[in-house]
Amino acid sequence: MRAGQLRNRIEFLRKTRVKDAAGQYVDEWVPVVTTWGDFRYQSGLATIKSDAQASIAKASLRIRYRTDITPDMVVQLDGQKFDIDAVLPDRAQRKFVDLVLKVAQ
Repeated sequence: MRAGQLRNRIEFLRKTRVKDAAGQYVDEWVPVVTTWGDFRYQSGLATIKSDAQASIAKASLRIRYRTDITPDMVVQLDGQKFDIDAVLPDRAQRKFVDLVLKVAQ
């Protein structure tokens, strides 16, 4: 995989229980991994949910091969969060991992 194709700085976040200032445990997105990737929007879809219009944006992300990325993580790019719908590793050559994403609601 050529480094020139990986032009977006991507941060992976995982939900973790942490103590807040009052001593209470709260769920918070904590950075786990930062890497370079090739991010692309695939499509946008407007739907009606509960009598209100909602838009769904789909995207894909290709990163270098690694085994520590899971669907329970969130991808953050330029402050915007994306849910991971699927993790599709290149098992044959182990060069890359493709991620199917949607904008986090």
